[in-house]
Amino acid sequence: RAERELDAAVARLDEVEAGYLPELGVGLDVGFSDESARLQHFNWLFGVDLVYGLTEALRTPQRARGAAANLIAAHESGRKLLLEVEADVES
Repeated sequence: RAERELDAAVARLDEVEAGYLPELGVGLDVGFSDESARLQHFNWLFGVDLVYGLTEALRTPQRARGAAANLIAAHESGRKLLLEVEADVES
């Protein structure tokens, strides 16, 4: 159980840290500028979008600190459980 909690906390921290990265989108639009599908009326549009949301960027450091705190708590919980098991084995 403690191992699953630790894995979940690590995954959450990775997810939150991804908020520092912009989103990248690629698009391609192909068509004809006339109803007749002839080669001279062929056109295309290619684009790349790089979006960095300001509100997400401002919230990311706070979310990262919270996720890091959860990771530390999960690690400490696992350590506590390990110490309890070791104490049981010794007695």
